[in-house]
Amino acid sequence: MNTTTITHVIVTRPAHQSKPLCEGIAALNIQSILLPSLVIDPTEPDASTLQHLAKLHQADLIIVTSTNVASFLAPYWPPGGIQGKLIAVGPSTRLALEAMGIRVDSMPERFTSEGILAMPECLSVTDKYLLILSGKGGRNLLINTFAERGANAHKLSLYQRLCPPPLTEAQLSPLLTHQVLVIFTSFDSLSFWWNMFPEAHRSWLLAQQTLVISDRLQEQVVELGFSKPPWMADNATDQAILACIQSHLPIEEAS
Repeated sequence: MNTTTITHVIVTRPAHQSKPLCEGIAALNIQSILLPSLVIDPTEPDASTLQHLAKLHQADLIIVTSTNVASFLAPYWPPGGIQGKLIAVGPSTRLALEAMGIRVDSMPERFTSEGILAMPECLSVTDKYLLILSGKGGRNLLINTFAERGANAHKLSLYQRLCPPPLTEAQLSPLLTHQVLVIFTSFDSLSFWWNMFPEAHRSWLLAQQTLVISDRLQEQVVELGFSKPPWMADNATDQAILACIQSHLPIEEAS
């Protein structure tokens, strides 16, 4: 087992999604530092998006790819519900939707786009009306694959991910004398973090431990030049991330 002495864990999730993970890290007697590398803002839907949002109740299948979607979905959700099925990409997304009173019919075994595409209800979709509720940009694997499978599929962007301002010396100076674990749970969180980080301190950053949740992120970490092999969590849930950290104990308690 690969063990590393870590005194601080940097959480890069958006601030409004970070509290449970930070509390879980604290319960391991490790100091968590919240330095979000993503700001989540609503998008202004274009005419085509608004047309499809007005037909949510007619969709054969709705796929919600992020917890962030739930924050901006309420104004468009049909009062009478939907006639088709709804898939949530993972448990956090499911909980966020159910908290709004929206029924979730199923989740993939793997909380990824690939996991969604492997679900039985996503295999035979010829001529079905599919709506993918997501953020602006990101991967097009779902929309492209459903098109190849003959579906009438549309990706609707309800929010956008923005890069915060560059990190300051005041934010970084308390960390530069420590061994740190940095958690990345999305492609944008890692890309934005790299852009936020002052070039003068990138050699320190590249010597730190990272934790990722997919092969794709692992490859990106290696391409950027991080010297330590990233730790791999099973998925992006708090439980999986905390289990991954625990598997690499002992970790030195923060002073």
